[in-house]
Amino acid sequence: MRRENGTGTIYKVKNRKLRKPFKAVVVTGYDINTGNPIRKVLGYFAKVSEANDALNNYAKNRDNYDLKQLTLKDVFEKWWIVHKEKIKPNTIEHYIISYRKYISRLDNRIFADLKTLDLQNFFDREIKTWSAQFHAKVVLAGMYKYALKYEIVEKDYSKFIELKKRERVIIRKIFTEKERTILFNSNHRICKALCILLYTGLRIEEFLSLKREDVDAGYIFLKTSKTAAGIRVIPIHSKIVKIVEEFLSENMIYIFTWQGKNKKAVYDTFRVNFIKVMQELRMDHTIHDTRHTFVSMLNRAGANAVAIANLAGHEDEEFTQKTYTHTELEELKEAINLLQ
Repeated sequence: MRRENGTGTIYKVKNRKLRKPFKAVVVTGYDINTGNPIRKVLGYFAKVSEANDALNNYAKNRDNYDLKQLTLKDVFEKWWIVHKEKIKPNTIEHYIISYRKYISRLDNRIFADLKTLDLQNFFDREIKTWSAQFHAKVVLAGMYKYALKYEIVEKDYSKFIELKKRERVIIRKIFTEKERTILFNSNHRICKALCILLYTGLRIEEFLSLKREDVDAGYIFLKTSKTAAGIRVIPIHSKIVKIVEEFLSENMIYIFTWQGKNKKAVYDTFRVNFIKVMQELRMDHTIHDTRHTFVSMLNRAGANAVAIANLAGHEDEEFTQKTYTHTELEELKEAINLLQ
């Protein structure tokens, strides 16, 4: 049935008894090789007037209509072109694995049609672990952020997905006396850093953020931390004085840097090197085990709870304080000196 050029066509399906025999078709483009039109079927309708209405509505809202018909795969590809330039290589790998292994199973679904129940059922049925669900939800959240920006959807349904209960068991292992001796006898830069961590209880990010001016008169003054309780003062134990002085003698902005690079060391790089060192020394530890060892050694040495809380920067308002008198600094030093 003829309409004005460029506004679509209505066909009546013949030789079949259909409740909705009128097919509305539009041309969305042309094949670059053959020049033939590429057609999209908007739907089937009981009356010609309904098909006309559908074509008219499409003509008025063509851009929006096309966006609403994008599949999950379409949205992922559009989002990924932009997003992959903003993230680190190892993060890219996590995203790609999560998409290919799980999310791609929804590739052919119209993205704008997906609702909370669709996504929740998919997560419950197809993704079995908390970790896999977490990473899949992160990818979906990024896709929804993009889709909202470009009006592909009107609501972020990923935020309503409930993940499985996280079953997290972390077994902390203290560095034994023998292992600590091996670290102190090593000339490896990572081992020296670990010695400082073992005798200060610093979180790795706190340590990597330490600047030259944060060390003064035998104390480490922690001015920034991920928690309020993390702002604290730590006396430098005699066992690590030479290591600290060695790092300071390099005259870099930060206490710990990679040799020849006057900038803050990146955690991911530190972690990769830490794993290599642990394998070489045949030790089985996480970086956080240094902090656990520090607290454990203080406990065994008989340090009181207040001193431990203040040295480790535990989040306990009853124990943690932000300013120290001279006497209190001496008490912290006494606690540190209990360590062997």
